[in-house]
Amino acid sequence: MVDTKDYLQWLAKAENDLKAAKLILVGEQLYDISAFHCQQCVEKALKAYVLYHEGIIMETHSLPRLNQRCAKHDQTFLDFTDSLHILNSFYIETRYPAVDELIVTRANAESAVDVANRVLEYVKSSLNA
Repeated sequence: MVDTKDYLQWLAKAENDLKAAKLILVGEQLYDISAFHCQQCVEKALKAYVLYHEGIIMETHSLPRLNQRCAKHDQTFLDFTDSLHILNSFYIETRYPAVDELIVTRANAESAVDVANRVLEYVKSSLNA
């Protein structure tokens, strides 16, 4: 599979992840899965931003790293730094069993949805998408 270089398709996938995160919150108490989709939303949105500005798809899942790259083009991304460090923990730790399992509460998941929504909306407005 070859990833598309169309940033709008990346944003569409990011929007779908955010929709999934919100729907999951309404249903069963799968807060960890909702938080994971928030991480995915932000990852795809930040990759879309870098793709738009640099023409490359960054080969990383690290939200802080992607955010730093975006901040090279727009310092406002630095405002998301602390929130993205928290959201970043939902990438691996919510998907695999662990001895010290990360417990994601409803409040954590709601906060993750809020962060994902803010980042996605900022990226879309920055790109006039």
